[in-house]
Amino acid sequence: MRAAVLRISTAVLLAGPTLIAFFSGGFFDRARLVAAIVAWIGVGFVAVAADRPIPRGAPTRAAVGGLLGLGAWVLASTLWAPLAGPAWHDTQRLVLYAGVLIAAIALLRDPRAARVVEPALVAGALAIVVYGLSERLAPGLVDLIDSRSAQGRLDQPLTYWNAEGSVLAVGLVLAIRLAGTWQRAAWMRLAAAAAAPWLGAGIYLTLSRGALAALAVGVLVVVLSAPARSQLSAAALGIATAAAAACGAWLMSSVQTPPTTPRAGLAMLCWLLALSLFAALVTQRLAGRDAEDRERRTRVRLPRGTGIVAVVIVALVLAAVVVTGASQSPPAGVSAGAERLKNAGSNRYEYWDVALGMLAGDPFAGEGSGSFRVVWLRERPIREAVQDAHSLTLETGAELGVVGLALLALVLGGVGVAALRAVRERHVLAPGAAAGLAAWLVHAQLDWLWEMPAATLNAVLLAGLVLALGERTFDLREQLAAAQREGAAVRTAASAGSPGGEGRSPSLPSRTSSGAASRIIRGSSGAR
Repeated sequence: MRAAVLRISTAVLLAGPTLIAFFSGGFFDRARLVAAIVAWIGVGFVAVAADRPIPRGAPTRAAVGGLLGLGAWVLASTLWAPLAGPAWHDTQRLVLYAGVLIAAIALLRDPRAARVVEPALVAGALAIVVYGLSERLAPGLVDLIDSRSAQGRLDQPLTYWNAEGSVLAVGLVLAIRLAGTWQRAAWMRLAAAAAAPWLGAGIYLTLSRGALAALAVGVLVVVLSAPARSQLSAAALGIATAAAAACGAWLMSSVQTPPTTPRAGLAMLCWLLALSLFAALVTQRLAGRDAEDRERRTRVRLPRGTGIVAVVIVALVLAAVVVTGASQSPPAGVSAGAERLKNAGSNRYEYWDVALGMLAGDPFAGEGSGSFRVVWLRERPIREAVQDAHSLTLETGAELGVVGLALLALVLGGVGVAALRAVRERHVLAPGAAAGLAAWLVHAQLDWLWEMPAATLNAVLLAGLVLALGERTFDLREQLAAAQREGAAVRTAASAGSPGGEGRSPSLPSRTSSGAASRIIRGSSGAR
């Protein structure tokens, strides 16, 4: 009974982001409230059925404590926020995220559950993109709700194109990771490779520049954290087939800008199926070799400091985009397709300027949660009605001050430390989770993904995964330290009772425990 409760809870947890995507991404209060209730019911089940429901280890406690503290600070800000309603909605959203994170940490301690996270998120992203593309691939048979604000961009079922692009970008990053690791079953690698063209076409049709930046960063993190030839081959294949799918959508103008003609829809469907078959066949050939031997012999040795150099390059590229975009005017329309992707101009720079002014005006407590929309109407330099600053960090600082920024840093810092430790310990699940988190974090600095649970819950689940991996390492190191202390005590007792030095043999269990724990920490069992 206990095992069944945990399995059902894990299934609901992993299916949650995809299910809520079909309710406008969870943006509105009813779907969000139901999801929060379900999440905390899951926390209750975990508290009763799990072996150790309480978070362990400094990174885990920092992340959970920071998220709960952020929720409490948002709730407190209703006392000084200009509008109580948005602050209550923000509190509700944080209650949802905290419940999912706590449940995920406890449930994903089980290695079998942890291995399902990446495939579940890829399958969810694929279901979302197939649903969104259905109207374009089968016009006349499927008729989705049209959004005037989308103006042809792919936005269903989330109803916001940039959030949809984020979900698909994270899904493509995880698919590339699955296709490139020999520790996964061959059928799973083939399925992940076959999903790449569909996800690539979806990302292009959202016309989301932030999603493209997130995808680039996520793939870079995958390659750096798992520098094997099989992973490099999977990354090249995934990007190539995704780009080919995007080119097909670009060439068929009616697919790019509905209404789509039946002929174009059928041609695009055949093109996607052909690319999926090609990707699967190539991956099958790669997976058919002796994968483990190939992985060990062909692991690419990166120079020391490569990760730091990559971070600097990404930072410089983003800075160049910001500077260039600030000097350009926003694109006149969104129907130009690829032309839109060539222009870095956006009204976000005006949003960010107002947010920085809010932070400077009240640096400690901020103006209160949900206050950006009010200040924007008062100080906006352009006639546009927006509710968010389109940046997680800037909006947190503007509305919640340095206290909110400190709590957010606690959350991100705890998750980041756990992810780095997991990657260094070579957990097989670490590269994909770290890459997905990096992709989401980059996009969250450019858009209001925090307010769209369907996009952010994917990141929360990946955060729970890396924190669970860190807890497993924490537990094993505690066991190792206890075994070493016990061995030292036995050797001391033996030396005291036998001056001839017969106390050496009891040290063997300690060394054996050390070797076993080190192998488990590195993923040779459990996570693999």
